[in-house]
Amino acid sequence: MDAVRRHYEDHPYPRYPLVASLRRQDVTHLKLDALWRRHNGSELPQGSRRILIAGCGSFAPYPFSLANPGCRITALDLSAANIKRARLHCVLHLRFNLNFIVGDLLDPAVASGPFGLIDAYGVLHHLPDPLAGLLALKQRLTKNGLLRIMLYSHTARRGTEAARRAVRRLGITDIAALEALYERLPHGSRLARRLAETPEGNSDHGLADAFLHPQVTTYRVAELAELLAASGLELLAFCHPSALSDPTQEWQRLTTLEANGTLDENYVLLLRNSGNTRQNQHK
Repeated sequence: MDAVRRHYEDHPYPRYPLVASLRRQDVTHLKLDALWRRHNGSELPQGSRRILIAGCGSFAPYPFSLANPGCRITALDLSAANIKRARLHCVLHLRFNLNFIVGDLLDPAVASGPFGLIDAYGVLHHLPDPLAGLLALKQRLTKNGLLRIMLYSHTARRGTEAARRAVRRLGITDIAALEALYERLPHGSRLARRLAETPEGNSDHGLADAFLHPQVTTYRVAELAELLAASGLELLAFCHPSALSDPTQEWQRLTTLEANGTLDENYVLLLRNSGNTRQNQHK
């Protein structure tokens, strides 16, 4: 994990302007009380009114605090640079219900919980063993606690991963060298197109996250199902933008898109620590 930590010390992510602000109506999907009522059918117990942002990066603590002013929030990240910027963003926007920790989510002594909601958006696929990370988060959840994760799709990430591997084979480890490579590439080459077309290519931190990250795992649909089954967590819903409301139908849709090579978004899932694994199965 030291390589991942060093990557984010050099490239805090995401690097939104510190003045960037949100409205409460922009973050209703992050409100723990509403999520708990919807998926557990009851009011949020007082003992579950805690949130962990595992791998918080430099921005996520702000919208979570805005959405959940009555909850205590722990923001955890490997990178001191990410934590420093996240804390500053929150202070500038008068968000104070947070505790910031530099540490490893795999360490059970760090941010031990229990938590009613854990968010690990775009985090597990940067661990050497994503299942170990998923199980470590599960141990921190309250009974019926909720966990939101985002994982890379193998198909959606296919072009970016090919470019990332090429960049690594060329020994490129910093933004200046990556930009110099782009200038030397033949116009219209596959690598040049990928570097130019990536959605995050208009910023150094975006380029670094897409092409210089030292640890990335992507998932085929069947591999995603196996990961969930091994975790023992219950799948409540897929939350990526085009997802169907019925998880079984969404499994089928994702499988079809993957077979056609047209799956173009990553997976966002909401899970529950209920002990019921029946819905984890890929149907």
